[in-house]
Amino acid sequence: MKLLAVLIISTLLLACTTPTTIHLNVKYLEKEAQQKIVTDLNTAGFEVVTNKVDFPGDNLQSTIIYSPFLKNSESVNDVISTIKKHDYNVVQVDMLANSNHWYTKDSIGLYLLPTDFKPATQSISDKIIGDYVTHDCEHDASLSVKQSGEWSYQYSGGDDAKGNWSILDSTYLFIERDEPWINLYFKFSFSQQADMLSSVSITKLNPLNDSSYIVKCGFIKGIRQ
Repeated sequence: MKLLAVLIISTLLLACTTPTTIHLNVKYLEKEAQQKIVTDLNTAGFEVVTNKVDFPGDNLQSTIIYSPFLKNSESVNDVISTIKKHDYNVVQVDMLANSNHWYTKDSIGLYLLPTDFKPATQSISDKIIGDYVTHDCEHDASLSVKQSGEWSYQYSGGDDAKGNWSILDSTYLFIERDEPWINLYFKFSFSQQADMLSSVSITKLNPLNDSSYIVKCGFIKGIRQ
């Protein structure tokens, strides 16, 4: 019984001493700056995982997104104090979610921009390109959107297809083929999620019309950062 009690107490102590995880976005940080921030956050008692996912919202600004389940209520203030030593000013602090970015368990998302940062235009096409699989659908199919401007489709229960794609109104993915005729629109969306391992950049394609050659399903791709 004494041994069991010791094991239980040890387990509880270990759970209590597990450090809060900081998901540090280093997309716009120089390598030397990254190393300094990581070192100081480690020294402050945090575990740091880096990623390069897109920033939350439409405006690029230094942001903290934190879980409502932080073990230490002062963790956010400790992070802010740590990064201020390197002249980073956090413009926005949100609990749980900002745009499509959200954090659960004992974790904090930290998005930093250098003080001299000048934003560049992000390409929607670059985000769209990649390999997708069906999502929330009984059919098993895949869609590949290629850098060359071509797309290809594979379906386990039917014919394959390929053609050309384009972006319309910065909102829709349009895929087409002349023979046999395919004219299909998808509305796309981007989001980021974080788990115990790292952040994941997610792109979803939701069909707006249908075709006899392609299953009417949503498609999804995820890139772990």
